[in-house]
Amino acid sequence: MTDVFQFCALLLVILIIAFIILIKIKGFSNFYNKINNIDPKKFKILTHSKFNYYLVISLVRYLLPTTILSPPFIQRILMMHNKTQIRNIFIINSLVIVIIKSLITLIGLGAFILYPAINFKLIFPSIINNMFSPILQGFLFIGLLAAVMSTADSFLNSAGLLFVHDILEPLFRSNKINFNNLTYIRTITFIIGLISVFIAKLEINVYLMIYFACCLMSTTTIPFIFGVVGLKPSKNSFFLAIIFSLITMLILLYFSIDKNLIILISIFVNALVFFIVNYIDNKRFIFLERKIRSETIWNPKWNN
Repeated sequence: MTDVFQFCALLLVILIIAFIILIKIKGFSNFYNKINNIDPKKFKILTHSKFNYYLVISLVRYLLPTTILSPPFIQRILMMHNKTQIRNIFIINSLVIVIIKSLITLIGLGAFILYPAINFKLIFPSIINNMFSPILQGFLFIGLLAAVMSTADSFLNSAGLLFVHDILEPLFRSNKINFNNLTYIRTITFIIGLISVFIAKLEINVYLMIYFACCLMSTTTIPFIFGVVGLKPSKNSFFLAIIFSLITMLILLYFSIDKNLIILISIFVNALVFFIVNYIDNKRFIFLERKIRSETIWNPKWNN
């Protein structure tokens, strides 16, 4: 429920800013005319020096359904009660993403029209400082902070849960050692949070971090997607696909291949190895028919 309130706060902030920008520009028609009249030298898309880089990042993030395979999203799906709920969640998520992305695009273009010299790394803070009174500024910044907290705590919770459930728990069980899941999840989540704060303080290039994340994502994207679709899993195909795509990535980096192509080539190698090994292991491609019970799909019981 907390995440719902935080999301509503974010959506309200975005709507208010977009609405105020449209008022300042005097409507959609004037907005469209101003966009058409922008000097092409100041509004580069296809001719932008990093167009290929942004195109690859966009293809990995949006053409392949990697966003909906993020741990927090999957965690929520596993807590649904039936297929209808899951389908509705996917539909609502898709519609909301389109609306939010459209509003953010409108805000970015509107800022470009109203403040040509604006620092585009600080669009939201700059717009809030220039357009709103100090009291409204406080409420809007609280809304943005709520959104950041909502995203951060979702990923921290998933990271701690996955580390304990997939790494520590099998390790302890193999050695017949009892341990408190909840205590370890809290501890690991806290440690990951501290590491995240330390990395943030280093002021590393955000786009470089996104690129690095996309590189790692490319090694698991195809196995995860087809695992969700229902292709019969195979440990050999999963791990060999990851290993070969990582090796391919390192070789391409060593020979200084255009980094814009590295992710796409790695995904291709990942898919090729995954399908070949899976076919060899199962003698053919087998798709499983999963039946969802009426009760919650995933309901972990913690040891207190």
